[in-house]
Amino acid sequence: MSVMEQKEEFILLWKTGEYTFTGLAKMFNISRTTAHKYIERYENYGLPGLLELGIKPVYSDSGHPEQNRRHERMHIELKGEATRPPGKNLQAQQRKLNKFIYEYN
Repeated sequence: MSVMEQKEEFILLWKTGEYTFTGLAKMFNISRTTAHKYIERYENYGLPGLLELGIKPVYSDSGHPEQNRRHERMHIELKGEATRPPGKNLQAQQRKLNKFIYEYN
């Protein structure tokens, strides 16, 4: 059975009202959070809402910042421009941060 078929079966069983929410999540070996996500997508978009969008997170190895240079560069620039020297008070520090965000984006 494909993942999509399992999601459809989950929705069909949920709609019968014969099963508890927790029982269905356990039956399909998914978290309650995932079960809520399926139901929300179904209620908003119907069965097509259960399709996966193909967006996969990309992880870099811990301790290897060279794998994500742009993100690391943003942190270095943030540290240099928005924190050194620090603002005289919280409002001044927030203004420095807001300026950085405006310029960086």
